Amino acid sequence: MATFTFDQLEAFATVVEQGSFSAAARKLKKDRSTVHQLVAFLEIDWGVELFNREGKTPKLSPDATRLYKYATLLLEQRLEVQNIANNIGSDIEDSLTISYDETMPVSVLFKTEQELSSVFPYTRVNYLSQQKDLAIQSIQEGRVDLTLQLISYRSKPHKGLAGINIGSIHFGVYVSADSELLDHEPCSLQLMQTKKQLILQSLLSAELDNVAIFSANYQVLTRIDFLVSCLEKSPFTWSILPTHLAEPYVKSKQIKRCDVAFFDGDISWGCGLISSQNSDKGPVFLKAAECLKKAMKESHHY
Repeated sequence: MATFTFDQLEAFATVVEQGSFSAAARKLKKDRSTVHQLVAFLEIDWGVELFNREGKTPKLSPDATRLYKYATLLLEQRLEVQNIANNIGSDIEDSLTISYDETMPVSVLFKTEQELSSVFPYTRVNYLSQQKDLAIQSIQEGRVDLTLQLISYRSKPHKGLAGINIGSIHFGVYVSADSELLDHEPCSLQLMQTKKQLILQSLLSAELDNVAIFSANYQVLTRIDFLVSCLEKSPFTWSILPTHLAEPYVKSKQIKRCDVAFFDGDISWGCGLISSQNSDKGPVFLKAAECLKKAMKESHHY
């Protein structure tokens, strides 16, 4: 049975990547003779000539090409195992799960992911789209560590949970691009109350129904892409949408922002970071919370 050591694999792979035994020795900070010996013993153990040494530089033999690919894979796995073990020894979380409502800006999540990947490359960070009620249940059951959600002044504190306001999400009133409502701008509350309103489920989950629903004739939808498709097909339907989510549909001329008389300036509702009071807060958790707050502050949603 062929045997090998990781030192042998490392010497073999480094010679391939550096192009010579001398360069590999410099890279590994070993004597050139030691690198030669490690590769030679590997050839003996495997019964395969790994390099053609007839020229000035060693050439990877055809039979060794596949072995090189597997050797590099094993070396990468060894490094990953070592780093995971180091994380455990340093009390760094092996994994962290962040959930978020779909109204949250993707840019905030992306900046957080970039920072966490840089600082904790061997911690698996999961991102799940969840509305507030499911997110809170997931935190209580230990399946989610922290969640980013719309919040309302009506929101009641949940036992065992902690939450902080980290900014605001801006909203606007939108109609189809050829809506007849645009002929009545700024639209009165009385007019809009007689028209069908489409409501994102996220607003109801965040207990914003008393400040977001204005028409008795309303329809609840979960996905914004489906909502926009319904909105653009009706000349008298309207909706309150996050501006950052609505903007791409405005640019594609599917919908337009409508000026209304019953809102003074921008519509904005709070964005909260919710987590468990009882769970231990490790370094990845603390960094994630810091990154989310920083990314929200640096965005236009603060």
